[in-house]
Amino acid sequence: CALGCMVDLYIKDGQIVKARGSEQSVPANGWICRKGKFEFEKVAAGKRLTSPLIRDHRQGEDNYREVSWDEAINFIKEKLSKIIHESGAESLGVIGSPWATNEESFLLQKLAREIWKTPHIDLSVSHEYPLSIRAVRDSLPKFKGFISDLGAADCIVAIGADLSEDYPVAAQEIKNAVRYRGAKLFLLACDDPDLASMAALNLRPKPGSEPIFFRGLLRAILEENPALKNQAQAIVEDFSEYSAEYVYDKIGVNAEELLTFVRIYNHAKRVTALFDEGFLCHENSEYILDVFLELVSLSGQFSSKGTGIISLQKFPNLQGALSMGVNPYYLPGYKKAEKQGFSCREMLNQAATGKIRGLYIMGEVRKDMLHQLRKVEFLVVQGLSLSETAKYADVILPGAAIAEKAGTFTAADGRVQPLQQAINPPQGVWDDCRIIKAVATAFNDS
Repeated sequence: CALGCMVDLYIKDGQIVKARGSEQSVPANGWICRKGKFEFEKVAAGKRLTSPLIRDHRQGEDNYREVSWDEAINFIKEKLSKIIHESGAESLGVIGSPWATNEESFLLQKLAREIWKTPHIDLSVSHEYPLSIRAVRDSLPKFKGFISDLGAADCIVAIGADLSEDYPVAAQEIKNAVRYRGAKLFLLACDDPDLASMAALNLRPKPGSEPIFFRGLLRAILEENPALKNQAQAIVEDFSEYSAEYVYDKIGVNAEELLTFVRIYNHAKRVTALFDEGFLCHENSEYILDVFLELVSLSGQFSSKGTGIISLQKFPNLQGALSMGVNPYYLPGYKKAEKQGFSCREMLNQAATGKIRGLYIMGEVRKDMLHQLRKVEFLVVQGLSLSETAKYADVILPGAAIAEKAGTFTAADGRVQPLQQAINPPQGVWDDCRIIKAVATAFNDS
């Protein structure tokens, strides 16, 4: 995940044999979850590719032949140059990975925008975080919270996540804050049985009714806090129909429980709220987030240690990839792109119409998107193995695993952390920065 726990890998005979939490690790302070401790074998698991592959149509649709790096890159140049000449640069698309380092993501967007001149670049998981780009760019930095500061909070609100399963380090910090420091824990639309056993309230609206629930919650917060109500009269009027009784009727949350939460929340001095991408995927959730952040700003509850908003992200470098410009709307540093491109899903949809003829993928796409790759005229995949995505490729470029390269990752709270190379990649494998630079150089002879 993107909590950014630092891990020390122990190497014997060129292989990873053990993983331990680093004593310098923030937020875990030397502790790592079971995933970090026992799943290190997956760092470079599976049958690795050690040479570039080109699909050999003479031997059948599913046959590949090993080639040199020079031959593979020249073949890519030949095919993509032909597509650009015939259909223009915008007939190419590039799909990045939330597992890539910041440096790899930065180079990949330069390859797309500066070498190929296409605006179509996005992450393979963009459909899972439709509002995360705006959230991490505009809103969350103003109210940034830290997992390591949860112990100072007197009110913790977890929204829409199973923290114990997906973010064990965050869950443990919450448990410590509740058990040993008396923090009040509230779960909202949160499926976490471990935390539910110690929560002051566990409010579970009916699936799909979350927008109504949060509107009613915000209205109740305003009604119970006259000072906020006077400052945010427009919000009060906008949410006028969302009374506690109306909310109960629509979503099944007890009105008294809702008011109990609101009263404790309004009297709290230090509030930390955590939510995962699922919170940002509901209808109208962008507006709800805006209103929530406005109330946060007015209340002043998120202005000291133990306060803030923590965006939980399942992918280790989602925030880094976004900040490096691997999205169709923003350049590096979230500078708005003059010409916006297609999203990942739009690129695959446009392949069926012929608008996208060439596609360069770093990593993999979701299983439900695989069938659309058949429509891509020329597909390049840069990855570790002959994955389900790579099986559709015309050219496969073998890259390095996370433990086989150096760079930086950006944690969910904005910390940029170094990644040190622990082991060497298999002979014949290039690291991803070298691959991207070699492809760019082939297209830019100067």
